[in-house]
Amino acid sequence: MRSYAECLIAKPYRSSASRYAQLIDDAGADALRVTPFFSMANRVLEADAVRQQSFQFVSRLPGEKFALARERMAENRGLIDRVYDRFRQRIASYRYALEVLLLQLPSPNAVEAERAFYVLEDRLRRMTTPAVPVAAGGLITK
Repeated sequence: MRSYAECLIAKPYRSSASRYAQLIDDAGADALRVTPFFSMANRVLEADAVRQQSFQFVSRLPGEKFALARERMAENRGLIDRVYDRFRQRIASYRYALEVLLLQLPSPNAVEAERAFYVLEDRLRRMTTPAVPVAAGGLITK
């Protein structure tokens, strides 16, 4: 959390506005990544749900094939969870950086920076709010 703020403060910029602009750009770039990532993650979870349901209909395959499929499903869920956690960490980093900037370099640009990471936070919340439960503990999101 602190390393982003420390980097933002330590990096040479011509003005405080440049630091705020960097924070705004970074949060905005992450906000643009939320929807595509979680749309793809949703498709992966849907495919894993189909895979899980298919286990009852497929009986001729060796047990290790089922084990590999279960491992793949667990890996998919783990990756999605890690990305979600990383988005939350980045939001916390942006918030901390804004607080540091406000103390060291107060500026009206802080309002726009705060707005940028609220957009990111809102997109993340909308994409990860469960809508319909799926088999095997996965969730389909909006």
